[in-house]
Amino acid sequence: DRANRHPLEQAAEDRGLPLKRFDTADPAIRDLYEADFALIRPDQHVAWRGNADVADAGGIIDIVTGRNLD
Repeated sequence: DRANRHPLEQAAEDRGLPLKRFDTADPAIRDLYEADFALIRPDQHVAWRGNADVADAGGIIDIVTGRNLD
């Protein structure tokens, strides 16, 4: 459902990139990443983390995937 998607999910889909969402209420997970949201690569590297909805989700996806190297 597009209405329930985080802007980062939509930006990844718009670019044809796989993105798997993991929701948890476990405060230990939130404390581990020190943020409400985290983009974690398959090699477990944290590519991005933040606490608020993202104004430029597409820009973040482009940077973490190397599409925006300026």
